[in-house]
Amino acid sequence: MTKQAEDTEEFVEDCRKLSASFLTKQGYFKGDFVGNMIWTIRGMPVDNVKIISNIIYADRPHIQLSYIQVDTQTEKKTSMDYKIYLEKVNSIIDPDKYFYYFICPLTSKKTSILYKPISSNMYLHREAYKMFSENPLYSKSFSNLENRFGLELENKLSKLKEKLKEKLKSNHKKVPLKLIERIKELEDRVNKLYIS
Repeated sequence: MTKQAEDTEEFVEDCRKLSASFLTKQGYFKGDFVGNMIWTIRGMPVDNVKIISNIIYADRPHIQLSYIQVDTQTEKKTSMDYKIYLEKVNSIIDPDKYFYYFICPLTSKKTSILYKPISSNMYLHREAYKMFSENPLYSKSFSNLENRFGLELENKLSKLKEKLKEKLKSNHKKVPLKLIERIKELEDRVNKLYIS
């Protein structure tokens, strides 16, 4: 596709990041929305990305990114304009609550954060760049910890949801509020783990 996915050695900490949780907080996923994200260094703008979200009227929900990419070595300017599709994940407990994830245009992996190294043209999943952290020991241990606890939380959550379904089937009048609260709490923890 482009040169950025080929054997670049970039640090996660040095990249521009596009976060689904940030776009959610800013209202991009509530409907069709147009806005700009500006990155600054010491108060000086260095990057300006126009984001158009097409959630309601599109066949497939997506955001469209438009920006000018300047090659740091040749000073050549390239106009970038492409779509990033979204996947909507609904909450089982609260039907009004849902989350959006990006689908990487290169790897097709679902992610809550897209990265764009300085040497790259596009926002992609971190595996597209083979990126690593400046502190590999911390990164690896945190990643293992995150994966382990994420899986444990997801397993607990699925067991509690099954338990809730059984209780609702057996007793239609009595709603297990404590169980519902516990499921909501675990659901929030899982989403914070993967979205932050």
